[in-house]
Amino acid sequence: MVAPRRPMKQRGVTMLGIVVLISTCFFIVTLPVLLGSIQNTFRSSSSTIEATKISATLSKTEPEITSTEEFAKETGIDLAPQDVTEDFAKEMESTEEVIKLPTSEMEMKNKCWLKSAFLSRKFNVYSHRSYFDYTAVQQPSCEVSLSQLKEIGVNHLDLDIVTHAHRVENYIPRLIVAHPMEYKHTSNHYSPCGNMDFNEFIGILKRVYGEDFFISLEPKANWGNTTQELEDNALTNLPSTALEKLLEAVKLHGLKGKCAAIVDVNSAQADQELELEKNLLEGISEHCQLFKGIGFSYEPLPQSMGDYDVIMPTIEFHPKHPKNTEHKTIPKELLPTSVFWVVDNEEQLELVADMRPNGIVSNSPKKIISILRSNEWCSNY
Repeated sequence: MVAPRRPMKQRGVTMLGIVVLISTCFFIVTLPVLLGSIQNTFRSSSSTIEATKISATLSKTEPEITSTEEFAKETGIDLAPQDVTEDFAKEMESTEEVIKLPTSEMEMKNKCWLKSAFLSRKFNVYSHRSYFDYTAVQQPSCEVSLSQLKEIGVNHLDLDIVTHAHRVENYIPRLIVAHPMEYKHTSNHYSPCGNMDFNEFIGILKRVYGEDFFISLEPKANWGNTTQELEDNALTNLPSTALEKLLEAVKLHGLKGKCAAIVDVNSAQADQELELEKNLLEGISEHCQLFKGIGFSYEPLPQSMGDYDVIMPTIEFHPKHPKNTEHKTIPKELLPTSVFWVVDNEEQLELVADMRPNGIVSNSPKKIISILRSNEWCSNY
């Protein structure tokens, strides 16, 4: 039996439902993909819009500069090479002040050490050739100058002595307190005790100081055995002659412990003369200390004291002295037993303070002592 057919209207409705159902299922399946695509598109558009805004903002606040020169004109920058020397110098000056601070403190400590050492008589100021003030147009008498030195606390003297000896029979040589140029009357400056008989000088010295004095004595003679020395009236005598007279005078006046002989035996002499010199020096050293003078041209520089009690270098050996272009220096371990010469002003005295030696030799003790005692030098004492 055949089933009856449904009407056409009913079949159309059924077909429509099937289509809707299929479309709905397709939409549900593809919806996530569609949403992801829309989101990516939105993000891309947003980035583009934001970039456009940033670009627009930058274009308003920092307009594009087409060249360095145009940028320079707009900002007022000078492209010409700048001379920064002055500014750099100012910066360096301020830096140097910081760097120098410890140095300044050390300089002050050295100054105060020097002042304290002088006041406690551990640092000695020697009057060179009996000068109180060598700048004085008219020099005082020997006794007045020594009295002036005593008044300011100077009781050390550094003197040259010449052997006055005529080469005639039975003439007895004698010692003269004098620089060779003073002795020959060729000097422009004559010291207060210059050209005085040594025995007379010792009499005045003891009258002024009693027994509270010290003298370093440099006997002038033909130490190098040179033609120039032999032709010089002040130097023509053999060293042994000067040393013999010095030993006699030291014994005669009881100068033991109050004297020093500034000598340097030279091997240029004959063997017999050298032996005599050494024997006489041994006798002198029983009464006096032995000092060694060291000029700036002296070679080789001493590395130890040897047989000497004190060395006497020139102040030019300080590393900062303007004449010390060769950078010659005295070994540090020898400074405490060194007496530097000649020190006549504050600048030189500052170099001395830096080295802390045993003493100095000065043509102007008046000025040196005035500096040492001033508060500007050191206010601690």
